[in-house]
Amino acid sequence: MSLAATASFRALRGSRGLHGRAIPPEDMLLAWCIRRLSGTGEPAPGHPTSLNAAGWRRLARLAQWHRLEPVLLYVLKQDGSLSELPRSVVEPLEKTSRSAVAQQLLLTGHLRQILDALRGNDMPVIVLKGMPLTQSLYPQVGLRPTADIDLLVRTTDIPGAERTLESLDFAATSDQGVRDMFKSSHHHLAPYLHRRTRTMVELHWQVVRPDRPHQLDVQELWANAREASFQGIPFLMLDPEDQLIHLSLHFMGDRVGARPGALLQLCDISLLMSRSATPLRWDTVVERCVRQSVGDPVYMALLAAATVAGAPCPEEVYARLRPDGFDDEAAGLFIMHRVFGTDRRVPYRFVESLAVAGLPGKVRRLTRALRATPPAFGGVSERRRPGLGRFVLEPFVSAWRVLAAVGQLTLHWADLRGEMRTEEWLARHFSSVDRSGRE
Repeated sequence: MSLAATASFRALRGSRGLHGRAIPPEDMLLAWCIRRLSGTGEPAPGHPTSLNAAGWRRLARLAQWHRLEPVLLYVLKQDGSLSELPRSVVEPLEKTSRSAVAQQLLLTGHLRQILDALRGNDMPVIVLKGMPLTQSLYPQVGLRPTADIDLLVRTTDIPGAERTLESLDFAATSDQGVRDMFKSSHHHLAPYLHRRTRTMVELHWQVVRPDRPHQLDVQELWANAREASFQGIPFLMLDPEDQLIHLSLHFMGDRVGARPGALLQLCDISLLMSRSATPLRWDTVVERCVRQSVGDPVYMALLAAATVAGAPCPEEVYARLRPDGFDDEAAGLFIMHRVFGTDRRVPYRFVESLAVAGLPGKVRRLTRALRATPPAFGGVSERRRPGLGRFVLEPFVSAWRVLAAVGQLTLHWADLRGEMRTEEWLARHFSSVDRSGRE
C-alpha cells in the first residue's frame, strides 16, 4: 500500500509522527489551517492551540517562512480561535495580512494595464501562478501573498512584450551580463521592475527552467489554455490539469535546497484539487504526465499534498503514477526535512557538501563549508582585526570554526544522515543539480 493511502493527519499528529519524530504542534497547526481552508480539515478540537510563549513565537516564524500568515489569521478567525493567540502574535499577522491585501490590489492594477496593452498589440498571454490562483481558488483577497506577475508569452512576441512593459514604465536591469544570463539559462527574461512602485514582472517563454530534468511542452500548454477574464479584459490561463502539473513541478524544484514557502505551495495544490470550478480530469492528468515523462515529481507532490494537506486525489491515480521501486521511506524523510524541516539542526551547506558524488568532491566541498561556518556557540569575535593581531588570531578563529562545526555535525549526526539521504534522493530523481563535486 502506498504512503498516500496510509498517511493521515491523525498519524502525523501522533506521538511517533514521521520516522519516529513527532511533528511539532506549530507545524501541525499550519497544516490544519490548510485543511480547513481547502475543506479537508478535521473538526475544530483537532487543532493544537495550547502553546507556550516560545511556541507562539515559533508559530509566527513558521507562518512567515511558509508565507501562510494571512491564511493562519483567516482560518483561526473563521474558526473562532483567534482569541487564543497572544496579541504579540496577532498584531504582526494582521499587519502582514493588510500588506498582502495592499500588494494584491497594486498587482491587480498593474496586471489590468499590462493585459490591456498586450491585447491592444494583439499579443496573447497566459497569466501564470499567483494571480490566477488568488482570483479563482482563495476565498478572500490577500490570502495568498503574491510578489510578482508571471506572464507566459510566445517566443516571437518577447520583443514586443518588452516594448509594451517599457511603455508602461517598467524597466529591466541595465546590466547586460545579467540580461544575457537570464536569456541563456532561465525560462524567463530578467525581471522588469516598475520605476515607481517596484512591482516585478517576469516574461516567460517556458514554465520550467531549462536545466531541470522534467520539462513541459509549451506548445501543448498554449493549445490547452483556457479563456478567462480579468476586470473585463480577456486573457488565457492554464487549464486545471496543466496547472496541477506546473504547480507540482514548481514545488519539487524548490525543495532542492532550503527554500521557503513549501506549505503555501501545498496549499495551492490542495485548493486546486478541492475547490477548482472545473473538476480535475484525472485520466488527462495521468496521460499528460506519462507522455511528458513528468510522473515522478507529480506523484511526489501529490503524495506530499495528501499527507500534509489532505488533498483529495483518487487512489488509482497514485497507483498509475507511482514510479517503479519508489522509496516510501525516502518520501517520508522528504516530507520531514523539506516540508516541515524549517528548524535545521544542520546547516544546509553541510548537507549539500556531503551529498556530492565521490570522496574528493565531498572533501573539497566540506572543507570549504567548515571554514566558512561561524562558531556555533558564540565565543571568538568575527570582527577582523587590522595589522599583526589579525594574522595572529586568524588561525585560532579558523580552528574554532572547524571544531565548532565538527561538534555540531557529531551532535546531530542522525539529522545529517536523514538530510543527506533526502538531498541525494532529490538530486537523483527530481533535479539536475551538479553533484560531481567539481569546482
